[in-house]
Amino acid sequence: MLDGASAETMHAAWAQGEHLSIEEALAYASRGHGRRRRPAAGWPSLTPAEVAVARLVARHLSNPEIAERLFISRATVKTHLVHTFAKLNVRSRSELAAEAIKRGLG
Repeated sequence: MLDGASAETMHAAWAQGEHLSIEEALAYASRGHGRRRRPAAGWPSLTPAEVAVARLVARHLSNPEIAERLFISRATVKTHLVHTFAKLNVRSRSELAAEAIKRGLG
């Protein structure tokens, strides 16, 4: 079950959803989840997964090695790197590795 919800809870939610109009369903699906607690840029903006990938980049592991070590796909590693590069304003793995090592992540 999703997030440990009981079958009764799931059926009740499904029943409520069936009665929504298209507009109500769209509004529900696009609702916000509250204020973002993490900054938009810099090291504090990285998710724990992005930090883990940066740490392994600093240890000179390849994307396939990182994927194997973290039990994620190679595509997920690449996605984390794209997000990390943007958040830290770095342009290469070498630059990311250098910054991670400066922060003691190597």
